[in-house]
Formats: sequence, C-alpha cells, structure tokens
Amino acid sequence: MVERYREVLDRAAIRDFASAMAFSGGVLVNAHRGRSVVRVEGSIYLKRFVLRPGEAEREERAMALLAAGPGPAPVPVAATGRGPGGAFLATARPEGAVMLREALRVLAGRARRDLARALGTKLAALHGRGLTCPDLLAHHLLVRGDGEVFLLDAGRLARRGGWRGAARDLAALDLSLPFGLASASDRLRFLVAYLGGPGRIREWAGRISAAFRKLDRRSRHRTKRFVAAPADAEFLAGHGVRDFAGLLSYASPGAVCRRVLPDRENWRVELGGRTLFVKRHRPVRGLGKTPAAGEFEAALMLRRLGIRAMRPVAYGEDVREGSAIWVDGAPGEPLDDLLARGAAPAPVRRELLREAAGILARLRRFSVHHRDFYCCHLIADLSAPAGARITLIDLQRVRRKPGLRERWFVKDAAQLLHSAPRPPVTRTDGVRFLRAYFGVDRLGPREKSFARRVLRKAGTL
Repeated sequence: MVERYREVLDRAAIRDFASAMAFSGGVLVNAHRGRSVVRVEGSIYLKRFVLRPGEAEREERAMALLAAGPGPAPVPVAATGRGPGGAFLATARPEGAVMLREALRVLAGRARRDLARALGTKLAALHGRGLTCPDLLAHHLLVRGDGEVFLLDAGRLARRGGWRGAARDLAALDLSLPFGLASASDRLRFLVAYLGGPGRIREWAGRISAAFRKLDRRSRHRTKRFVAAPADAEFLAGHGVRDFAGLLSYASPGAVCRRVLPDRENWRVELGGRTLFVKRHRPVRGLGKTPAAGEFEAALMLRRLGIRAMRPVAYGEDVREGSAIWVDGAPGEPLDDLLARGAAPAPVRRELLREAAGILARLRRFSVHHRDFYCCHLIADLSAPAGARITLIDLQRVRRKPGLRERWFVKDAAQLLHSAPRPPVTRTDGVRFLRAYFGVDRLGPREKSFARRVLRKAGTL
C-alpha cells in the first residue's frame, strides 16, 4: 500500500486483501466478466478480479511496460493484493487529469489543437515501441493540460508490432468516441502528429477506415449503442431519454404510433416543442448495419453532399434487441398530397418539379441512389424560399457506390414518375423535369433514350 494513499484507503476500511474484496461502499463504475471497478473516494478506484488473479498480474506487467518508455503513462498504483478468491488493484487518478471525452466536450481553440497533437505524439511513441492495446478506448484515456496522457485498463497491452495492430488501436479509439465529439480537423491534427507529418495521411486514413469497418461489425461494439450529437443528447436527456432503452421504448402522452409493419413501427413524438419521428426496427440477422444505423449515416452523408435531407437526431442499436432512429420532422407535407389537392398553382408546381429534378441529378452526380424515390418521400414546404422547399426523407435504403449502373438512376426516376398524381402533373411537366435533370435546353438522343427506359420501368411498378 502506497503511504500517501493510506489515509483514503483506511477511511474505506481497505487494509488488506480480505477487506478489499469485501468492500461494499463507493460507486460502481463498471462490472464485466468477473471483474468490477468501484470508485472508493475522491480519485481512488478499486478494481477487483474474482477468481482471476492472472488478469491482475497481466495488468501490473502492462503498467510496468508503460512506465518503462515513451507513450501514455500508467495511472499511479495505490495498493495491490492477491489471495485465494482473486486479486485487487487500487489506482489513483492523476491530479488534474480528466477523461479524453470530457476534455473534448469543453476544450476549444488552441487547447483543443494541443490536445490532438499531444495524443497523436504519445500513441505514435507507444506503437513505435512495438506495443499495441486492443482496449485503447476513449474512456480508458486520461489527459492533462501539460500534454501528459494516461492509459487505464492496459491488461491487453502486448508486443504486436506492425501497422495492422496500430491501425486497429486507432480505429478502436475512433469508434469509442461519442458521436460528434471529434471533428474532422481534430482527426487530421491527430493523424499529422501521429505520423510526424502529412506525407502518409491518405494511406493511413484508408487503413484506419478498413479497421473501423471491421470492428464496427462485431457484436461487442453494437450492444445497447446510443449515438447522438452532444446537443441532441443533452436535449433528449432533459426529457428522460438517456440510453438505448429509452430510444427503443419511449412512450408518453406525446408519442403516437402511426404505423405497424412486420419489421418496424413508426411513431410521432412531441417533445419539448419539437416534432420528432421515430422508427423502431426489430432485430435483423447478420453482421451488416442495422436499419437505424444505415439511415442515420445516409442522412448525414446526403447533408454533407448539399442535399436537403431529414435531420437525424439520434439512433440506438443492439444486435439482439433491434434498433431505433429519431429524426426531426421536416416542415411541410408529402409532395403527392400537396399536388393532388391542388395546393400548388402551375408555376409553383413546375418549380417544385425542377427542385425534385435537381435533387435527383445531384444524387446521380455523387453516385447515390435512393431506391424509394416516391413523391411521398419528398416533403414540400411552400412557405420556404424557392429552390429550398423540398426535404428528402425515408433514407433506409440509400446506397452510395462508385460506378453505379444506369438502371439504378432509371429506377429512381421511374418511382417518382409512378407516384406523381395525374392530373395535375402533365406530360409537359415530365419534359421540363428531364430538361432540369440533365441540365439541357432541348432533349437529345441520350435524354430521350433515358425517358423511354423510365416510362417502361414506371409501367412495371
């Protein structure tokens, strides 16, 4: 037992192995596979390994490895002990150190840039020694204002040289960061510091992305996951939605079920003066993206491409229980309803169709297809400025793939044609739509060939 921590441990009546294993106070931080972490008092944490003393030994060896060279430092050890029932390890949080994710929530400007560079330099030094840590997660890293970085839970630290292990570590760190907390600039500064310059950024970004996708398909990272930007997470928490269970099963007087299908339920929720739409999906087999995760990412992707798409608020997923996505309600009404009831005069109707053509053309330009491009998924708001009236929704099947064949764009256009109410939409409107879609004043052989294929496809829907 380290003398300077004795007073805190004595107050908690932790004096030997038996008292440490029997300690029942404090705050439980984590419990997993025969081990638990309890915050005893202040900055002292007690980690207990029930019937698994080997894990405690590995962690002690890993902490010695960290202390022996450059890279993240180990947290100070307050006390250790072993016995027939397992082992314990008491550690202290270094003075002034905070969790990485907490630092990212509050730091800005130069302090944030310095943090990204310090973290990149420390992890580069660790990997430069041939050490990797599969548990290099955001909640296992403590950072301090002087640039020091500390690593918690280092039991899996091992000598596994090579870029694959390093890329996996960096992907695990990225995967564990709360959504929206680290910006593209933060990642770029980190990677430049990690590589010692900008020379190999593209190469390493590809390696990390591949490792990220591989990790993301694993069940351990997709259990009761809750993803929301910090501001949205704070808004939802203020109304009692703080985790995956809240997203999946939220029910209040402001929640109305709109539709029940074999694979999902659609709800409308009034929350804090906002109208939100919720899709709750039942579990799906396989290791691909859950429907909620796919739609959330598709919405972000389309918005980055400059396409007016629904704004995602949060999603949650569990490979065994299903998934749920919450999105902000788009102002207006479905385009087919608006046109069918004659609410749009002819000039406004033509302007709406030109805007729909522009959306479809932009999707084509970026090799994206919607696969459900019906008028009911285009929400039109006549009170908005011309050219910014339509919002694209229902993005569950959106796919982006370089080199998409023409038939996928034909299908999207055919779905729009099939769902357009006639009247009031006329053949002349269709010609205007094609001219806007291709950006031409007059339809040529290519455009007419595309139109014939669209008409044939629409006839089969």
